Amino acid sequence: MRHSVLSLCVSAIMGLGVYCTIIMPAAMHAQGVTSGGITGTVRAANGGIVAGAKIIAIHIPTGTRFGANAKSNGTFTINNVRVGGPYTIKASAVGYGESSLSNQFVKLGQNLKISMGLSEKAISTDEVTVMAQKGVFGASRTGAQTNVSKEQLNNFPTISRSFQDFAKFTPQVVSTGAGVSVAGRNNRYNNIQIDGSNYTDLFGLGSAGTPGGQANTNPVSLDAIEEFQVLVAPYDVRQGRFTGGGVNAITRSGTNKFEGSAYWFTRSQSMISDLTITRKNIANNNLLDPLTKDTTITTTFSNFNELQTGVRVGGPIIPDKLFFFANAEFTSRVQPVENVALTQNTRSKQIDSIAQLVSSHLTSKYGYAPGQLTGFEITRPSTKVFARLDWNIDDNNRLTFRNNYVSAYDDNYSTTVTSLRFSDRNYRFNNSQNSTVLELNSSLGNDMHNELIVGYTRIRDFREVTGKPFSAITVNDPSMGQGVGIQFGSEEFSNLNKLDQDVIEITDNFTMSLNENHTLTIGTQNEIFSFRNLFIRDAYGTYRFNSYSDFVAGNAAAVSMSFARPGFANDWAAQFSAMQLGAYIQDDIKVSDNFKVNVGLRVDVPVFPDAPSYNFKAENAFVNTATVGVASNGNGSISYKNDSTRTLGWKTSEMPKSALLFSPRVGFNWDVNGDQSLQVRGGAGIFTGRVPFVWISNHYGNTGVEIARLSLATAGSDTVRFNPTIANSLSENLKDTTKVASTTELNLTGNDFKMPQTFRMNLGFDYKLPEDIILTVDGMYTKNLNEIFYTDLNLGDRRDTTQFGSTLPGNRGVFGIYNGRNTTARFHDGRKSFTNVILLSNTDMGYSYNMSVQLQKSWKAGLDLMAAYTHSASYDINSGLSSQAVSQWRFNYIQDNPNTPTLSRSYFDIPHRLIASAAYRIELIPEVSLKASLFYEGRSGQPFSYVYDGDLNADGQTSNDLIYVPKDKNDIALVTGNARATDATYDALDRFITNDEALNAARGTIIERNAAREPWNNRIDLRIAADIRNPFANGHNLEVSLDIINLGSNAYRFVPNQSDQMLRFEGLARTGNTLGTNGAALPVGTPLFSYRDRENAYQYSDLLSRMQMQLGIRYSF
Repeated sequence: MRHSVLSLCVSAIMGLGVYCTIIMPAAMHAQGVTSGGITGTVRAANGGIVAGAKIIAIHIPTGTRFGANAKSNGTFTINNVRVGGPYTIKASAVGYGESSLSNQFVKLGQNLKISMGLSEKAISTDEVTVMAQKGVFGASRTGAQTNVSKEQLNNFPTISRSFQDFAKFTPQVVSTGAGVSVAGRNNRYNNIQIDGSNYTDLFGLGSAGTPGGQANTNPVSLDAIEEFQVLVAPYDVRQGRFTGGGVNAITRSGTNKFEGSAYWFTRSQSMISDLTITRKNIANNNLLDPLTKDTTITTTFSNFNELQTGVRVGGPIIPDKLFFFANAEFTSRVQPVENVALTQNTRSKQIDSIAQLVSSHLTSKYGYAPGQLTGFEITRPSTKVFARLDWNIDDNNRLTFRNNYVSAYDDNYSTTVTSLRFSDRNYRFNNSQNSTVLELNSSLGNDMHNELIVGYTRIRDFREVTGKPFSAITVNDPSMGQGVGIQFGSEEFSNLNKLDQDVIEITDNFTMSLNENHTLTIGTQNEIFSFRNLFIRDAYGTYRFNSYSDFVAGNAAAVSMSFARPGFANDWAAQFSAMQLGAYIQDDIKVSDNFKVNVGLRVDVPVFPDAPSYNFKAENAFVNTATVGVASNGNGSISYKNDSTRTLGWKTSEMPKSALLFSPRVGFNWDVNGDQSLQVRGGAGIFTGRVPFVWISNHYGNTGVEIARLSLATAGSDTVRFNPTIANSLSENLKDTTKVASTTELNLTGNDFKMPQTFRMNLGFDYKLPEDIILTVDGMYTKNLNEIFYTDLNLGDRRDTTQFGSTLPGNRGVFGIYNGRNTTARFHDGRKSFTNVILLSNTDMGYSYNMSVQLQKSWKAGLDLMAAYTHSASYDINSGLSSQAVSQWRFNYIQDNPNTPTLSRSYFDIPHRLIASAAYRIELIPEVSLKASLFYEGRSGQPFSYVYDGDLNADGQTSNDLIYVPKDKNDIALVTGNARATDATYDALDRFITNDEALNAARGTIIERNAAREPWNNRIDLRIAADIRNPFANGHNLEVSLDIINLGSNAYRFVPNQSDQMLRFEGLARTGNTLGTNGAALPVGTPLFSYRDRENAYQYSDLLSRMQMQLGIRYSF
């Protein structure tokens, strides 16, 4: 059924594209997604206009010809021009001699503006007026954007060799790991296109934002990229499918000249600096010891090797007619693993000691070896093959065909200062992808042009665990410090994890100039997706223990597991299709020679043709009323009673309705003086994007029909015993179907859910200062219209007090009962059918703004300089950092009710960013030239949150409650074990709070989400290269390069998981306690906390904190 729906939709869209092309009087904006344009005026020697003049632009490398006729006012526009050059442009008319202009270059998505004069004799190049552009000037530019040329890609430092690495040249962009955040938005909200075809990580599981991100591979070799641009606020309605930014790249093509290169880049441990860390020592009282010297640890990066090698070649098959380009690249990487909990945690000796006890117990009692803590390596190979054909069918039609293939895998093993992992937690992520694109550009007479792009992409991902199947286990222990855990067993998300994606794309843009002042664009952009997602988390059971002694005794604090219900395959996968259809119309209006306006409307329609399974219980089960009490042993108790007047009413088979999402936009460009010395530009409009489809897949995969979800805790009536015996891929003690039936999770998507939309307005100007220094200023504001919002429909009502009648710090709400540190949440359905019922819906809360100032200048002597500063702010309800629905809800750190989070700073909020670049080329001798380039970035650290280790509000979720910052020692009950904490512990906590600006400012309140911030980051990258020309072979040269990343080894410090578990919740005071002053009793129900002293919340990135060098050799011909 799904495939027949897809076929029907493809046929309908193909028909729509043909209809738009043949019937509708459409026109295309001079700017092209995969091309550029040439525009100008033809005048006679006396200054009069020359109507009807013929203009021919010849792309010299390929002989490709583009043409247009001047209109009645002497103006002309040539659309869909190949990017690059050089071009020779000729103008002629009856009664006039021919004039020509040579050595001109066209940039991606921009118009080359020229003015040509005709007289009775031929005019040489020197007599033609050229409106020189520096990339920032041009009528097609309205909002903020940055073009990155092939020269920048070749000459600036990079080790990753990813074209996205060069997005850093955009002032409004911030790197977030492997991906980029644009204008303070989640990098998952970007849209990445290569040759006009989508290359976004549509499912959204990786951080890079492109396919293969989880395998840490680039989507295409850098050697295959010709040029790309970062679009922050484009008011061309053809640009869509993002609420962050658009990254638009085009690939290289062959020319009439055979040319290519072979390259080899390498780095090893000898090219990576040592890392020296100084840490405070902990005394016997578990506090920082000011009397002893700090400990300094220096570590080397041993047994590291990375090699990137490849070849590219291009040339003519038929000169001036048919061209080819091909690129093959192979990478390999071997990297040592460091458990930073053993090198950066102040309690590393105690952590290591308990880890050895855990390993010994596993071996002696269960016959299971968890692997190593140190001394092992992980690998990361990849293969990329790219091929492209360009065919000049005739002067009016050009066809491009290209294919890109990638195969890669990455051994994934990550540790933090608070998580010590044995090697059996490692998993391998495998990726293969194959993308094919066909593009046809046609000129249909003087005033009409058409661009048709058809693409198909096939992506296959799957995970492999490296050890023997075993339950995933985390062992906490108070002696290791708050939030510290020892982890081993099969990684809980990787045992049953496989994803298939197939994407079909059809885009058509048809263009016609109506008259001298109006150019009309009508087009359609359509994407059809097919997904098969196998994801059953906790397939072998996932256990958590509060202490090592509990682990030895087999007393788990919590356990969870998912598996296919009877009647479904053990590897059941969610399968569904989706579409995002789009159409748009735009008028580019020439108000005057130096003032242009574009007005357009885009309509996007998300479609979900497949219905998830229907769960009868979700709709018809009764709502329950909960009564909280205290049992005779002092534990909390919950009793439920059916409310037969109300049913739950959750319809698992319904998906969001197809809704028209309108995106009107208007942009303008004003060349104030008419000579491109001062350009004022801007616009306003709505941008419609898409969510990662993993968020939609959660609904299809978690209806409670196919997959059972078990979640148990020791509080309440559950008894959780650890038994890791594996049979039929399940722990035997978790096969209790009565418990399974009572604890299934549901994921729902609201009927009225809409894809993300933002309103964005931009005002900027470009000004040519004396000495040809270009000043660019941009101001931008973005407001959320439809943003994601998660709620747990099954979470019980908020109460003001605990089971003992006590209140929580900051008067935080209570959602369950307490049994020591363990809690049990209340559920509306009485926990008879479901645990968490997570609903994805929308909110309009959230906004961002930024202001950027940029200076740049180029000298003919070979020196280029640029500097920019950006100030910005970004606020949201949920930053969307997770993939699973329950994680999106539970890890959205909250002050009170997890279903009503407050607006606060986004994880992508970076207030200050300063960048600068310099490039210089000098010829030492005729055969040798030297190139040097440098890039600097200094920016604010990313925000993070201070949360409790534990479940303070009893909503059933740990480590998601923002801390209440005590005013003084009388505002918190601190304990150490079963005793009241000493004054020294209070003083240490007070010192930690005082030394953190965010904590100190929040005394007496619950701190906001993302209120704290990582340290400022500085980084300098340098590249030095020598070009040696071969005197015996014209056009042959050898380049030897050295890339240096993080010159000076500037420390990169961060907080894992965007949160720090600063205080540990130890439960509520019981009757007969002696935890008050001088052994007095604290009031029953008083929340108790413990604090383990440390210097700060940060850890060092083991690799990014080191200076790295890469040696490169390239032979070009």
